[in-house]
Amino acid sequence: MSSQQPQEQSDTSHDLIIAEYTALRDEIVHLTDMQHQLLALAILTFGTLMGAGVQFKNTSIILIYPILALFISAIWFCHAYGIDMLGHYIESHIEVTVGTKNIGWESYSWGTSIPHSLLVFLGTRGIFPVTQVIALIVGISLVVFNPWLFLVALLSTIMCIIFVLTTVWAQRGRKRLGRQINTHKSSNGVKDTGNF
Repeated sequence: MSSQQPQEQSDTSHDLIIAEYTALRDEIVHLTDMQHQLLALAILTFGTLMGAGVQFKNTSIILIYPILALFISAIWFCHAYGIDMLGHYIESHIEVTVGTKNIGWESYSWGTSIPHSLLVFLGTRGIFPVTQVIALIVGISLVVFNPWLFLVALLSTIMCIIFVLTTVWAQRGRKRLGRQINTHKSSNGVKDTGNF
């Protein structure tokens, strides 16, 4: 009877680990999907407001975009940090427990350099400040514009650029960008045995 009890506990702990891993990966997929929807919303909003503003020669319509983009980008970055946090938890808790030979994507992905990583990194994050700057330039180029709305739009753009730079700094700290292959070590010093 006593030999059967450790086996049942082991099976239960394995089931819990698998359930937790599955839930965390599902949450990562969900947050990534939300990020793509936010990017689509930003581009759609940009095109709509730019088109309407230019057509009606109304700077106020155009300068609303940088303010909206600030909030959309803040939500996008919140999801990015959530994804990073979930991935780090999987890497430092679940993969360490079961071994990277059984579940090892997070360790592998953090240990592998991404080709053209800065371009890839800024390709998604750069959409927000670039479209904001375009909206500011187009807003100024129209004959009549509201200086107060322009100031708020400019401040929103500067804040979004700060979001991007903060994220670049945080990701560099984790050494995700430009990291060399096979230089990954476990964050808590536990050697991977590959046992489940």
